[in-house]
Amino acid sequence: MKIFLLTFITTFFFSATFTKGESLSLEHFLATAEKDPQLESHSELVGYMEASPESTPYIDKIEFRTETNEFDIEKQKYSLRFYPRGWGESELSKKISDTTGKAVRAEHESLFNSILQNRYELALDFIETLSLLNMNKTLLAVYEDEVNVLKKMSMSDLSFDIRDLVSAENRYVDLQLELVKLENKVTGVIEKIKSIAGYYQEVAFDEEKLIGPEDIGKLIRDIQPVPPPNNIRLQYQQVKAELAENRYRFEVAKNRKYLDFFNVQYDADKDESAKKAVSIEVGFNLPFVNPDREDINRRKRVWFDEKLEYEKEQREASENIRSLSASLDRLIRQHRILVSRKPESKAEISFKKYMEMEGVNPLTLLKIKESILESDMRLNRTAYLIRRQYIELMNISGRLSEKPLKNYLSSEK
Repeated sequence: MKIFLLTFITTFFFSATFTKGESLSLEHFLATAEKDPQLESHSELVGYMEASPESTPYIDKIEFRTETNEFDIEKQKYSLRFYPRGWGESELSKKISDTTGKAVRAEHESLFNSILQNRYELALDFIETLSLLNMNKTLLAVYEDEVNVLKKMSMSDLSFDIRDLVSAENRYVDLQLELVKLENKVTGVIEKIKSIAGYYQEVAFDEEKLIGPEDIGKLIRDIQPVPPPNNIRLQYQQVKAELAENRYRFEVAKNRKYLDFFNVQYDADKDESAKKAVSIEVGFNLPFVNPDREDINRRKRVWFDEKLEYEKEQREASENIRSLSASLDRLIRQHRILVSRKPESKAEISFKKYMEMEGVNPLTLLKIKESILESDMRLNRTAYLIRRQYIELMNISGRLSEKPLKNYLSSEK
């Protein structure tokens, strides 16, 4: 199958100020993930969380009170009332602040990973669809020749079965409709790519530089079906579980507020004696009275839910790695068989043989050519299915968005 540079140039109705006179390569398209508008907006939240104070005072609040006796300023009372936090509340509040910052950063990395994965999927959609479009155009030409040959045969052969011509025309029309669908899909993908990367003069993703199935097989050998520690989604869920646990423990600490308040009062009516003028008052909460038990139970339930979700995602990640690795192994072996059979296939041999002969039925040659094209298309579909599953495996294993960024679709080392 002829390898070609997949270049699709589209005309778009925008002013010259939005047009870039250069081609958009696959590497540049993937690199635009780091400057995606969604990430830039989320970066503001990350910056805010990093700038927010981490320390939490041990005193919840301080009140200044004054009381007048008989509206006589000489008998005025003044007091300061301190409300301390619960036992361990300040420490856990700091932990919540730290964990919230970690959660926001993990969410940022998870968002970046999703944005990058979406670009990989768009790139594969574009290259595969355009490749399939070109191959189907070649097949359409074969179908058209077949219809023309059958029309001539119908006029010269009285025993000709008209159903053969009707069937050939139906296949020709069906393929025309399929080509329209493929062209619409390519146009839609082009618009998505340009809306993300900017309006370049052309989108040029080189199919010749794509990684092949055999190289993919070598790269995935060392991937183990265990929960990958650098899986961004798992890291985010783990931090969410940690944050839920800290919030639960914070709620418990709030209810360990045994000292309700500490009050220092000065009575101006008794200022002749400092011992009599100054008084101290302390308020205690009874430990066996807990009006906020419902909030504690709710926080504990959220913690357990997040923890179970993390464990579930760990299992699913391991299962998906195992499943994708096995599927890729099967597909690569299938692709290897198709490639090895291609040079010695009967269709290839027959086509070369009949091309050298004179007086051969042209319909026979067209059928052989059709068979060769369909075999090439099957080989092509298998190769792209391998690439898609390979990218998904890189994503689950946590490698897709590792820094520095790497183009996992490139055949270059």
